[in-house]
Amino acid sequence: MNAAKQTLVVTVVAVLALGATALADWNPGDPHKMHFPQLPDPGGWDVAFGWWDDSQGDPMYIPNLLADDWQCSEDGEVTDVHFWVSMQGDFTETTQEIPFHIWGVDVNFYKDDRSGTYSKPGEFITGGFIPDDRLNVRRYGGGQQGWYNPGTGEHIPPNDINPDHINIYQVNIPELDFPFLQIEGEIYWVELNVYAEDLNAEPVTLGWKTADLGRYPDPFTGEHFEDDAVWMLWEEMSLPGEYQMVGYQELILWPDASGISRDLAFVITPEPATLALLGLGAAGLVARRRRNRG
Repeated sequence: MNAAKQTLVVTVVAVLALGATALADWNPGDPHKMHFPQLPDPGGWDVAFGWWDDSQGDPMYIPNLLADDWQCSEDGEVTDVHFWVSMQGDFTETTQEIPFHIWGVDVNFYKDDRSGTYSKPGEFITGGFIPDDRLNVRRYGGGQQGWYNPGTGEHIPPNDINPDHINIYQVNIPELDFPFLQIEGEIYWVELNVYAEDLNAEPVTLGWKTADLGRYPDPFTGEHFEDDAVWMLWEEMSLPGEYQMVGYQELILWPDASGISRDLAFVITPEPATLALLGLGAAGLVARRRRNRG
């Protein structure tokens, strides 16, 4: 095999390997197709996806549907979503395995509805259930974090003395079964609900992490996109106008004394075909350069 072919083969293999990594995980600096990636706040809150009610002796999961909006920055299909979570009460050492197993995620997409006092999910576009074999979860970082359940009012502020948990995890959905075509400049909503259990198959509660809006040192200089994230009880999802802003509670100045607006941590990325084409283009460029030198 001549040098040019060897270079092309090595480059293609490397590109495919990088593509596989990109499809599994997402890191700051990787491609995205939204206004800007909403990265997790290491000193922020987690908003509970739901809670287990065992007051009647028969535990029942009551979901909070959580949703946040993004503005499309590039035409194309939405096929993958990456978001950040934590587990309530999680102080697991990083040398230990991830202390929970996600066995499914509900993912729904909506058009933007601005008919009320604040924007919220509007017309349903597409969605469905993603089983565990279509997910990838990894440790991402940590910090002294708080916990908030809008369905029950439970709240534990982030602090250095008695935080609710310390670990952050990234959940990657590298390929949806129900992609949709997004249009550059349009605003859409993604709604999530996560089902999880601990390593003993007992139910646990995960929370969607709040985004880092430049909380330190000045919380008012960070980037905030549009209105706050919203939530709704599952049992109310058939009723119109039941979404509430995550940043608003009558009795609780959410999320802290500053009353900062809150987004949730997620990123929408280019579809696999786009990454593959970029990789093949790079491989072709290397091959052409090798021929020109030969």
